[in-house]
This record gives sequence, structure tokens and C-alpha cells, in this order.
Amino acid sequence: MVRLPGSRQPGWGVWPDFDDHADLTITDATRTTGDAVTPADPARPATLLFRCVDLTGAVRVEAEVSRSGDEPDAAALEFHADDRFLVRIAVPSTGDRHAWTTVGCRLTAALDGVHDLRLTLHGDVRAAAFRFARAHPAEG
Repeated sequence: MVRLPGSRQPGWGVWPDFDDHADLTITDATRTTGDAVTPADPARPATLLFRCVDLTGAVRVEAEVSRSGDEPDAAALEFHADDRFLVRIAVPSTGDRHAWTTVGCRLTAALDGVHDLRLTLHGDVRAAAFRFARAHPAEG
């Protein structure tokens, strides 16, 4: 689980330092506390790189996002493991940059092993946290 300090979602852990980034701005998550990331220019995607992330068993990704714009399909998050495209998640308008919602999507196949993870933010999106969920083993 990856999260920026001050994000409100319980159980999402602490956002570790990303290893590299491009065209990114760190901004406020709320009017009083926390941080989020957003593209420096919404017309250009922003990218965060996390090296050597263990994605073993991951079957779903979720993100805590906000967006004030209301243009359909104008904002999205994309996840890549190494050069493999994982998922693109549309980000709906939350009405205010400080109003947060959780978006998510199942992956087409469970992941295995350690990968360099790339998160790309498209449009006027803000992200405060993301996490990969693993499949629960069958109880028996």
C-alpha cells in the first residue's frame, strides 16, 4: 500500500519515497493537512516511478483521488509494471479538489514478483494514495 502522509484512508500504510518522477507537483490533500500529487500542467501527464515493488498476488488496484473538473474522460490514472500496461482508471469529478473518493479496477491477471511500478496521472487529477489488493486464499 502506498500513501502520501496525511491521507485519510485507514489501513493504507505510509507513502514511501518514490524513486523518480516527472512533471509532478506535490500539493495539499485538504485545506489543513496532508499531501497529494498532481500533474504540474494538466495538459501533460505526470509520472511517479517506484523501483523494486513486490506485486506478488496483486489482483486489484485502488486509489484515493480528487478532481474538480467535470469534463468526462478528462482525467485518469495509469499503472505499468516494468513495460507491461496494467490498468487505466478513469477519475470522476468529486466537485472539489479537497473532496476525495476511491476508484479501483481489477487487473486482467494476478501479478507475480518484483517490478518497477510506474503511475501516470493524466489531466486535472490529484492522488493521495493507492494500493494493490491481493486475492484471499480459499478457506478450507
